[in-house]
Amino acid sequence: MNGTADADTITGLGGNDRLTGYAGDDLLDGGTGNDTLDGGDGNDSLLGGDGTDSILGGTGNDTIEGGAGNDTIRAGAGDDVWFAGDSLSGTDLVYLEDGNDLAYVGWFTAGSPDTIDGGTGNDTISLQSIPDTTDFGITLNDDGTSTTILFGTVVNNFENVIGNGANNALTGNSAANSLSGLAGNDTLVGNAGNDTLDGGTGADSLSGGADNDTLIGGDGNDTLDGGTGNDWLTGDTGADSLLGGDGNDTLLGGADNDTLSGDAGNDTLSGGTGNDALYGGTGNDTLAGGAGADILSGGSGMDYADYTASGSGVSVNLAAGTGAGGDAAGDSLSGIDGIYGSAHDDTLIGFDGEVTSGTDAYTNVFYGGAGNDYMDGAGGSDSLYGDEGNDTILGGAGNDLVAGGTGNDSLDGGSGNDTVDGGDGDDTVLGGAGDDALTGGAGNDLLYGGAGADTITGGAGSDTIVIYAGESAGDVIIGAEDADSSDYDVLELHGDYTVVRDPNDWESGTILWADGSTTSFQNIEKIIPCFTPGTLIETRRGPVAVEDLAPGDRVLTRDNGYQPIRWIGQRALGPADLVLRPQLQPVRIARGALSANEPEADLIVSPQHRMLLSGSRAELFFGEPEVLAAALHMVGRPGITRLTCARVTYLHLLFDSHEIIRANGAWTESYQPGKATLGAMSDPQRKEILDIFPELAEIEAENGWAAARLSLKAHEVRLMLAA
Repeated sequence: MNGTADADTITGLGGNDRLTGYAGDDLLDGGTGNDTLDGGDGNDSLLGGDGTDSILGGTGNDTIEGGAGNDTIRAGAGDDVWFAGDSLSGTDLVYLEDGNDLAYVGWFTAGSPDTIDGGTGNDTISLQSIPDTTDFGITLNDDGTSTTILFGTVVNNFENVIGNGANNALTGNSAANSLSGLAGNDTLVGNAGNDTLDGGTGADSLSGGADNDTLIGGDGNDTLDGGTGNDWLTGDTGADSLLGGDGNDTLLGGADNDTLSGDAGNDTLSGGTGNDALYGGTGNDTLAGGAGADILSGGSGMDYADYTASGSGVSVNLAAGTGAGGDAAGDSLSGIDGIYGSAHDDTLIGFDGEVTSGTDAYTNVFYGGAGNDYMDGAGGSDSLYGDEGNDTILGGAGNDLVAGGTGNDSLDGGSGNDTVDGGDGDDTVLGGAGDDALTGGAGNDLLYGGAGADTITGGAGSDTIVIYAGESAGDVIIGAEDADSSDYDVLELHGDYTVVRDPNDWESGTILWADGSTTSFQNIEKIIPCFTPGTLIETRRGPVAVEDLAPGDRVLTRDNGYQPIRWIGQRALGPADLVLRPQLQPVRIARGALSANEPEADLIVSPQHRMLLSGSRAELFFGEPEVLAAALHMVGRPGITRLTCARVTYLHLLFDSHEIIRANGAWTESYQPGKATLGAMSDPQRKEILDIFPELAEIEAENGWAAARLSLKAHEVRLMLAA
């Protein structure tokens, strides 16, 4: 019986039938008897039924089922599917021939050895319907042959195998094999070729062999070995053991407590959830422990700890080898040279010095990511990148690269010949000792090179560049120029100098220092001489600079006439102090800012230093004719501004009681000791003042010297000064 060029359905008559479909997507059913079926062209469905059948698929993607009996099947060209049914009851010869074919086998019958040949193409044999109580193995050989499976059945020319729910042993050849174990404790070996091995459920053993393999452990406690090549291994659930082997491998532990070893190559290891142990081995590796208390051991090479996926900020100290917060909580680190921070507020601390592996020296490389990060490179030549956020970065010793990225950053290169770049934002950029290259980037930046021959470039925006006599010889200052010339760069000079301007460019020139050294500048709109004369204190001898006073000098007080100074304290803050604690930057009270004649000259004080305020509003709101207000709380009033300095020195005058004294013609407070202020002193200072006033050792916070006046809180100061 013959079909047509259309999609035909032809059913045999119960005898030895010959059915031909010709063109079209045909359905041919031989039924019982020894039938001959020829699908011809098209995507045909061919059913042999009982009997010794001969089936030809022809061209097209055909579906073939021989049925019971000794059948001979030739699938022909196309991606064909052959169903053996629940059993192969008979000695069948199956040739799937050209195309990427799929053979489904449910069972083999004793005494009826079959031959199943995948032919050319990328062919798959699925044995998943074989009962889960039956273990079996199959080895795919390079000559196209395979080991017998069960009852003498031979499988040839297949590249891919799907096992059943029992314990399978599946071994690939040099082709790109796909081996799936499904359930059971399976052993899968890929050998050469870019193989894909999937263990499924159970405690499986997977070995990729040569080339670039993909290994999936599935559920259960699996053992995965990538072998040579750039492999991808994932353990999924279970306490898995993953070994990358040679090559640049990716290892994913998944859930539970996994052990990941990258071995040779530049590997990427991710532990997932659980308390994992990650070992990078040789090469430049990246280790992400994920949630849980993980062991991160980089081994040799430039290795990174990766916390980019952490849901909260991390704190990592490479010198101590410890982690805290977020995904770093409980982590133990060794052999780690770099860190990728989270998108939150991180604290990243480096090791002191360089780590040497063979002939290669490695230093810290930190990427902060988003968030307001704190980084300290410690010793060694580090590369520290703040990325997004308002970051604080300390390069420490060594020739460091410090880059703030976006945000208002505070950067300090430390000692060594550093490169420090503020990036976008209003940054504080400090070079420290050494010949540094400083760049402010976009934004209104403060730059200070420190000792050494520095090159300082302000970048876009209105920048302030600070230099001092004795440490600026050979400095090159470049204010830079915005495209629209709207910038206003300021050069702040400290020391004895002469400015020689370029007659052809008034924004450029040379600073001649008193010691004969020079500093060149260009694109500077304004130069400020910052000699900052000492604050004048009214004494019995008249106004005296505060730095010239000594204990015993008598100072005019508002309440008790002239009183002797009992102790003078001094605290000098340098660039590093002010980067870490910008809240200690001073406040400038301009001449006449408090009243018509107060102060008589600009007065610079610490932010918490209190000034005397008086008037009807003090009496009205607080029932006192005079009150004290912290300078910080008055910032914003005309003439009262917060300064940004590279250095500042604060001096304290202590009397037998808290006094109101006159400084630069304005009434202000003397030092008032208390638990908080004593605690902020250095040990020698604290010992000195306690030797003079031993009773201060017993004072409680704010219960030292009684305050000379009522001290206002921040909101009370705003009320007092409101228009």
